[in-house]
Amino acid sequence: MDIAQESISQFTTGQGSVGITGQPIVTTGFAHKAYKGVTVRASPGNTGVIFVGMQGVKTTTGFSLPAGEKVEIPVDDPSKVYLVADAAGQGYSWLAA
Repeated sequence: MDIAQESISQFTTGQGSVGITGQPIVTTGFAHKAYKGVTVRASPGNTGVIFVGMQGVKTTTGFSLPAGEKVEIPVDDPSKVYLVADAAGQGYSWLAA
């Protein structure tokens, strides 16, 4: 049986930092559509925890990402992904494919 390989023609990446005020990983209206979703990884050197969710995410409601951990989110637009942290200056990187 042949298995078709799924591929995309492009992907986009970025990095940033987040603190105790929630923010989207990219601004609204970001031009690149995510066909397979968005992956967010907390920087390995973080001293706090990043929380992932939709707009309005809080440290008490988000999906926790300790240092070095990642999550894959099946969304079509990276601007739908919001982050907040329990300490200032927590780094992250993301990939939209």
